[in-house]
Amino acid sequence: LRRERSLGHNVFSLNGSPADCVTAALEQKNGLLPILGKNVTLVVSGINRGPNLGSDTMYSGTFSAARQAGVMGYPAVATSLATYDKTVAPDETADVTVDVVRAALFVIGARCGAGQGVEG
Repeated sequence: LRRERSLGHNVFSLNGSPADCVTAALEQKNGLLPILGKNVTLVVSGINRGPNLGSDTMYSGTFSAARQAGVMGYPAVATSLATYDKTVAPDETADVTVDVVRAALFVIGARCGAGQGVEG
């Protein structure tokens, strides 16, 4: 884990898999977010190019990050752009992802007793 001071105050990089990054961020004792005093409501992984369907989810880095968050007890969403075509902008996928994240935050808020969900 390395702090990238030239990019900003709280910008870090890690040479590892997406699941490694989630672990480095969320681990209870030595994780980056607990050290910085940050709470996590939802982990969002992606958007990546290429469909992650069926057995693809078993080796996808995008899905492995979301799966690792789940293993660690955090709710997570993985999102992919269902094409490898670099001329296709991820805008629509981003819009749908925002809608899914908002819905997930609402459910998470309701489960936590917040009633109206978590604003985000």
